[in-house]
Amino acid sequence: MSKDVELIMKSSDTLERRYLYLAESEESYESKYNYFQESIKAKRYSLGEYGTVSDCFILYMITLMGNSSREAIENMLRAYSNNYKTLSIAKNLVYSSGNTENMIESRIKVLLKNGIIFAHYYDVPQPDGSFAKVALYGIERDSQTFMNKRLGKQTVIRPWSYTVPFNEAIADAAAGYVASEVAVNSGCKLKSIKEDAFKTQEIGVQMLPPTLFLDGNSGEKYQVLFYPAFLNHVPTYQTESDFERWIKHKLDCIRNFLYIYANAQRKPYCVVVCESSMDLEKMRKVIQQITPLAKYLDSIYFTSEGAVRMISKIQNSFLRLEKMDDGELVYVKTTPPFIKSN
Repeated sequence: MSKDVELIMKSSDTLERRYLYLAESEESYESKYNYFQESIKAKRYSLGEYGTVSDCFILYMITLMGNSSREAIENMLRAYSNNYKTLSIAKNLVYSSGNTENMIESRIKVLLKNGIIFAHYYDVPQPDGSFAKVALYGIERDSQTFMNKRLGKQTVIRPWSYTVPFNEAIADAAAGYVASEVAVNSGCKLKSIKEDAFKTQEIGVQMLPPTLFLDGNSGEKYQVLFYPAFLNHVPTYQTESDFERWIKHKLDCIRNFLYIYANAQRKPYCVVVCESSMDLEKMRKVIQQITPLAKYLDSIYFTSEGAVRMISKIQNSFLRLEKMDDGELVYVKTTPPFIKSN
């Protein structure tokens, strides 16, 4: 294993991570959803008590990323407003010499208090032995419908999103975080974020994790799917066979995305976001066994929240699988074509 690959593997296990599923996290988990009837929300929307256009862009980013952290929401808003400067995205939320975190947090608190979004809370261990509280934010159907109407969007409605298993909510947040870091640091323009679903015979209608449409400065066009691959078997609700089907489903989604859009104007790529070095190794072994996915190795990249968070330059945070003469797949450090930063 080269030193570059070793660095990415080691960084993937850092205690600086926020989005990891541990026993401590499960024990500390709590959720908050201030439920109001839809008719009450609609009346308060119409009276302008909340739900401004700039609030709706916060809802839009949560919708497209799934369960999202404050930092991912802020990054996406910043990248989006860079390319669309006339949009009513509150500039003080994403550009400020003051405490930007508190500005974003204040709007999130308003939306949370009024039942527009919900929150998951859990603890993660810190390098000094203490624990940090992490908050992830999600959106339910009625608020998403309001956002679609207010912004003229057509995002796929995700019913019962509040009931997503805790480990999958954390995986969503990790993929959203990595996607948001690419959005602001790739050197490409964030043209849009994919809003629709795709349908295949094998897996039916599939709502994708965040998929960025990125434009390079020389006319390059990319669509990049950020797929979470947290391969934790949770025995409290998954049997071994359930878990195996779940992994196969993930790989089917990646394969179908790359197959369907292979000849599209925007070249498709997938970034597989893993939780740890162990997950990276599991993915290597699984792909080694899945022949149909092996043909797309040039379009699949691997990273983790830890690698993106700890390695100073984002272009140094990615791996790709390369086939050796003996047929073995090994990781090599690489820079995806949609990363233009120096």
